[in-house]
Amino acid sequence: MNAPDAVGVVTKSILKTALASLGLAPGDVVAFHTSLSAFGHIENGADTVIDAILETIGPSGTTLAPTLTFDERWGPECPPVFDVRRTPSVTGRTPEVFRLRPDAVRSLHPTHSWAAIGPRARELTTGHEDSATPCGPESPLGRLARDPRGKILLAGVTLKSCTFFHHCEEVAGVPYHLQKRPTHVVMTDTTGAVIERDLYLHCWHGLALDFTKPEADLLRLGVMKKAFLIHAPLSLLNASRTAEFIIDKLRRNEEYFKTQELC
Repeated sequence: MNAPDAVGVVTKSILKTALASLGLAPGDVVAFHTSLSAFGHIENGADTVIDAILETIGPSGTTLAPTLTFDERWGPECPPVFDVRRTPSVTGRTPEVFRLRPDAVRSLHPTHSWAAIGPRARELTTGHEDSATPCGPESPLGRLARDPRGKILLAGVTLKSCTFFHHCEEVAGVPYHLQKRPTHVVMTDTTGAVIERDLYLHCWHGLALDFTKPEADLLRLGVMKKAFLIHAPLSLLNASRTAEFIIDKLRRNEEYFKTQELC
């Protein structure tokens, strides 16, 4: 893996070399989470990270970025209102820059939308508003889990940020993940049309969870590969094998991720 230059600048070339060394390859479908600050100074910031991923997977690959818009107040008594064109994400600078690119396609969901760029962008994002749960089988993450080329990239963050585990929780049917009653939500699509749905939202309160718990097992099984660039962690996970492992753990023990009760 290349090292940053003498003044500590991470360039696109350095990032591409690092990503390729982890196993990211042309034609992959990859969902990413990233923290720019973890790398220190990245030349051209968020655009460099995005371009490094897109160029590593090539024109046949597709990239997904989390454009989540959650608020702990939201629920049946305080429903969210979402405009896929204008509602900003709350997941950092890189996903926001990503969703504003002209070729990005964003899924329609009031809390757990994803934006995608690539030839399969519409296939992965269309119909998210009809998924009764945020990360269910017909959500972008559910489709990623079934894709043989599906991968999850964590750049500068740990498994604590791995939203993909929420998909596993939903498939396993853990009792703590979703609110007990559906929420009537109002969404506006790219044409300005208003769409209303009754959806189950994420349960914002209840348990403290440790998503780093499976890391040693995932590394041992070869499902996850990890390296460091400067002091920032880089991890790449096989989506389908990760889902299989985590769903099995949760079906055997619904408290697998649990650390303690919250006050």
